Amino acid sequence: MVASSAVRSSLLVTVVLVSVAGPASAFVPPNKRIEPPRGDMAFIPTTSFKFLKEAKYNNPNGLPGMVYGDPNGFAVTVNAFYIDRTEVTAGAYAQCVQAGACPALDQGDTFSPKYTMVCTYGKQGLERHPLNCVTHDEAMKYCAFAGKRLPSEAEWELAARGTAGRPFPWGDVSPEPRHINGADASLVAAGNTKFNPPETFTSMWTGQNDDDGWPFTAPVGSYPEGASPYGVLDLSGNVEEWLADNWWEISASGPPMSKPPPVGAGGEYVVRGGAWDLNGPDNFTATHRTPSNSTTRAAWLGFRCARDA
Repeated sequence: MVASSAVRSSLLVTVVLVSVAGPASAFVPPNKRIEPPRGDMAFIPTTSFKFLKEAKYNNPNGLPGMVYGDPNGFAVTVNAFYIDRTEVTAGAYAQCVQAGACPALDQGDTFSPKYTMVCTYGKQGLERHPLNCVTHDEAMKYCAFAGKRLPSEAEWELAARGTAGRPFPWGDVSPEPRHINGADASLVAAGNTKFNPPETFTSMWTGQNDDDGWPFTAPVGSYPEGASPYGVLDLSGNVEEWLADNWWEISASGPPMSKPPPVGAGGEYVVRGGAWDLNGPDNFTATHRTPSNSTTRAAWLGFRCARDA
């Protein structure tokens, strides 16, 4: 999601959030409710909306949250399209490799080699987890194999927040374990036991039982209560997602009429969404955006596909 590990590290917010709810009950991963891996897509009609309008919501500590984007947003019209309801899975990508249309993935994380253990491709039992540790080019190859393409940034945002400008796909409630796969108690424990040397993580939640059920990636569709207005899942949390757009900075003049050429080795592209290793509500808003070099492989980065209607 970023061009360097140093920049990404700055996003790992360690602010302790104070819960205002009653005692939390243990979160049980809703495995029985996981959407079957049908590869189905959500239809989104031609729509005009305010793209990148600043997200506003109430933090659990009562303070207002207001992050990313422009206060007024930018008027855009997106033609009708379909978008995958879930992120592309490791099992689906393996089928592309078997068909000879996709390259087998190199196991590794560009920023943190010890995160290689979290890469999902080719690992038994993780077939329904989102594919990660995948470059932008490899993501495009898979989408082409499936008769699709990567979503544009405007398409992704529309699918995530609808026309009402929701701060999160599910609404204006700050993320809870039922909504997303983010940094939780199980990740904190795994950081101390699974990595060598140990990795220190901070949970998004303070309750003893506030756990989203998975230390790293989760099977796609595990959080139906985090669905967007169009029924699209995992747009916030699990893994961040490659998009088709070259990276551009938000300015008062709005999006460039034509996207700037990628810069740097391999070029930079827009990445959207939150991931299993992040905490802090701001990192899970539907306007959260960062750049990443096209050659990046990261355990926190995957993709989904779209196609014209």
